[in-house]
Amino acid sequence: MTDEPRISIIGGGQAAARTYGVLRKHNPNLNISLFSDEEILPYERPPLSKECLDVEHSPAPSYVNPVSDYESIHSSIFLNTVVNTIDRSNNLLCLEGGDTHFYDYLLIATGAKPCLLPDMEKTDNTVMTFRTIKDAERLAMKLTSIERIVVIGGGAIGTEIAAAAFKRGVKVTVVEGTSRLLSRCVSPQIADLFMKMHFSHGVELLFDRTVTKARNGTVELSDGTEISADLIVVAIGVMPNTALAEKAGLKVSNGIKVNECGRTSDEYIFSAGDVSNYFDSFLRRHVRPESWTTANIQAEAAARTILGIPIETPRPPLFWTTQYGYEFQMCGDVLTDDVDIQISEENTRVIARHFDGPNLVGITCANQPRAFRKLSRELINRESI
Repeated sequence: MTDEPRISIIGGGQAAARTYGVLRKHNPNLNISLFSDEEILPYERPPLSKECLDVEHSPAPSYVNPVSDYESIHSSIFLNTVVNTIDRSNNLLCLEGGDTHFYDYLLIATGAKPCLLPDMEKTDNTVMTFRTIKDAERLAMKLTSIERIVVIGGGAIGTEIAAAAFKRGVKVTVVEGTSRLLSRCVSPQIADLFMKMHFSHGVELLFDRTVTKARNGTVELSDGTEISADLIVVAIGVMPNTALAEKAGLKVSNGIKVNECGRTSDEYIFSAGDVSNYFDSFLRRHVRPESWTTANIQAEAAARTILGIPIETPRPPLFWTTQYGYEFQMCGDVLTDDVDIQISEENTRVIARHFDGPNLVGITCANQPRAFRKLSRELINRESI
């Protein structure tokens, strides 16, 4: 018998796996149960819209933790399993099949789901969303045979898919509802660089237009334009999977509301990853950035708090994207309009400093890894704030 607390994790993504890994690292004897509605162990998602689309065969998953990490006698892994409800009064998880599981501490990392177009039909083979490894497998195979693709949405996923499709020799059109690419990720000045980069590679960019219908290989736009395509990829953002938390009566507002430690309105329940709206101690506000690095930061904080270990010094959010051989790296608050940009003569290297008044608050670099490391360290140390 062991007196170690029983910890349950709901989710099969980065935050769930990272939380599991940190808990197991600090206390190998913890009783940990992980419940995922996917059929395989938690895997890395950033490669899905990058290198996984470069291959003509089905991409292999890159697991967040080694498979051996889940083989502890103190671990119970439930794949292809749905948690229906959380009984907070009795600390029980109620599964779809009727089974229940007790927890002392619970972490909800249910992630997010792709936003859909109105009247979008799941049976239409010409239209797809992009979120899982199955989606990456399908798209990678499609890119071997199609001639034209329309990507709806000019965010990080949409532009990465566009770049991957161009690399495979496919004609690409990107439809974006706002006036610029990556409007939630980068400043207007950096967005302009992305626009020029895609234009220079022959990608057709249609701004300030929404999609009224996407069906049977045809996209209808709000201005009446019709575009034919072999494949239509809908990449218009995601919605946090908060239904379970809402049914449990937890505080939800654009995600599950948590503090800097990942604790929800219930002291025994934590949340991390794309589903959580957490207080970022570096930015000093609640955010839901949908970022790989942020998921890791949140998971680390939640795991440490559960274990009674102090959390680390606040770190700024990080984000990166690789397109056409350019690796863009962002750190901190990169949405400010006050930007000092240095661009090399050949337009292949970029250093941008983002300011809020006199204070440096963010860094964006392209193909400048050494400068990015130096400047992000300055930002982390708050040397110029």
